[in-house]
Amino acid sequence: MITDFWVTDQDGAHFAPPGLHELAAGIFAAQGLGFGDIGFIVTDTSLVVIDAGSTNEQARAALRKMREISALPVSHVILTHGHIDHIGGLDALREPGTEVIAQTGFTTEGEAQNQAFIPWRRFLPAGADHRHHVVPDRLISEPETMTVGGVELRLLPAHGGETDDALLIHLPGVTSCSSATS
Repeated sequence: MITDFWVTDQDGAHFAPPGLHELAAGIFAAQGLGFGDIGFIVTDTSLVVIDAGSTNEQARAALRKMREISALPVSHVILTHGHIDHIGGLDALREPGTEVIAQTGFTTEGEAQNQAFIPWRRFLPAGADHRHHVVPDRLISEPETMTVGGVELRLLPAHGGETDDALLIHLPGVTSCSSATS
C-alpha cells in the first residue's frame, strides 16, 4: 500500500495526514483524523455534514478544524452507510435541531455491524467500541432532492457494493475543484 498510513493504539488507523481540504467552493473534507473522512458543505445558513467518522474524538477534531472557517450550525448529518467509520462520531456532531438522514436499509446494516467481529485490533483507537445504536431522524427510500441554505443536494439510495444501505449525495451545482488547504 502506498499511502500515508499509520496505526497506533491511541489513534487507531489513519490513511492520510491530518487536515481539512477544500475540494470545491464551500465543500471540505476532514482527512487523517481517523479511519474515515468527514465531509462538510457550507451553505448560506448552516453546515451539512457527510458522515461522522469513527469516534466522537475524531468528529470533534474535524469540527474544530471546520470551525476555523465557519461558525454556522450543523443542520444535517447525512450518513452514507452504517459502517463504524461513518457513524461512530455522530454524537459529537449533533447540535440542537440537527437532522440525521440515512437510507432505509440503515437500521438493518447497523444491527449487522453491531454483531460483527472486528478482526483488525487497531481499526479503532484502544477502548473504542464498534457497536452503536444510531436512529436517524429521516430515512430515504427513493431519490430525493433537498435544498439547504441555497445548496441543492440530491440523495440517491443505492443497493449492493459495500453495503445495502448506501446513500449517495450528488451536488449538481458544484462544478470545479480548488486547491487544498490545511
